[in-house]
Amino acid sequence: MPGDQSALHFLFQLIWPSSATGGHQHTLVERLRQLRDTGPDFLTDDEYAQLRSEFLSELATRPRMPAIQVFTFVMFGLTGLAGLIYCLADHLAGAAWVPAVPLMASTLMWRRMEQDYAAKRRLTRTDRLTAVDDLVAAELLSAEEATALRKQIEILFDHERAA
Repeated sequence: MPGDQSALHFLFQLIWPSSATGGHQHTLVERLRQLRDTGPDFLTDDEYAQLRSEFLSELATRPRMPAIQVFTFVMFGLTGLAGLIYCLADHLAGAAWVPAVPLMASTLMWRRMEQDYAAKRRLTRTDRLTAVDDLVAAELLSAEEATALRKQIEILFDHERAA
């Protein structure tokens, strides 16, 4: 059961990311540590590698929320809004809370995830390189991976400076 609870917590963190604390500008170390600790309980090796790769790639890019997530939030929101309008128009105010739940949930999750992606986009070169050092120190990233990631970060900022 403890593995199930940590897996649920990990999945919840994917849809409701925590904010950085303790003077950090990112939550990457915590997310990768949690992935390493809980991943084998509920992910295949390929799924684990893909999620880890996605987390690390966010450090070397200016990540945006994937279109499928935006589409999902919009669809749940519109469905909830349509249901809410129907309930209110048909004088079913007592039942209006039912469609209000997906409307509010999708709106809040979209907002929180967009804040998380915006925080990742705002990371400076120094923040990103420090994150790589933190990952190496926490033994979540090998020296070879760190070298490749540092190079990608440098390319990202050199490319932006040239543009």
